Amino acid sequence: FFFSSRRRHTRLQGDWSSDVCSSDLRGRHHSNNIIYGLQELTNGSASLFLNGNTKSILIDDISVGDILLVKPGENVPVDSKIVDGFSFFDESMLTGESTPIYKNKNEEIIGGSINLTNVILVESLKKVKDSKISIIINLLDESFGYKPKFNIFSDLISNYFIFFVIVFTFRSEEHTSELQSPCNLVCRLLL
Repeated sequence: FFFSSRRRHTRLQGDWSSDVCSSDLRGRHHSNNIIYGLQELTNGSASLFLNGNTKSILIDDISVGDILLVKPGENVPVDSKIVDGFSFFDESMLTGESTPIYKNKNEEIIGGSINLTNVILVESLKKVKDSKISIIINLLDESFGYKPKFNIFSDLISNYFIFFVIVFTFRSEEHTSELQSPCNLVCRLLL
């Protein structure tokens, strides 16, 4: 009984806190989670393949034309083209397609895709800052920082509206005994 009431209290507290937050803050929090998830797909290190040996390098150090080794379960670090091998890839983070996609030699792979089945060699086509995921992250950052002119205008109006409501309330309390009708009150406030 003690544990169940505690869970119920936690659930109610969670519901209350989500109602208190404005939709704007919830939207920004959700968008930050999306951006963070996309950035995680292109963070870390990659296996550079040189003369039959692999060397671990940072993803930011990848140059166009580098040959990279991608093992099953690893993310493709940048937009690439398969040089050797074939595999199935999960590209759902960009395309929304839930079924794995088969890619063969000379086919392009979106950076951040997850290699599902075989070890492959890929040639990087772009640097990380120019990849499709980086472009999407930059567009998301810009769009969430942008506020339409209508929203700016409505925020400005709402600030003045609140001020006038407060002034109206105080003035009406001062003059309620002198005035006989609400129309007289409005006329006096406007003058």
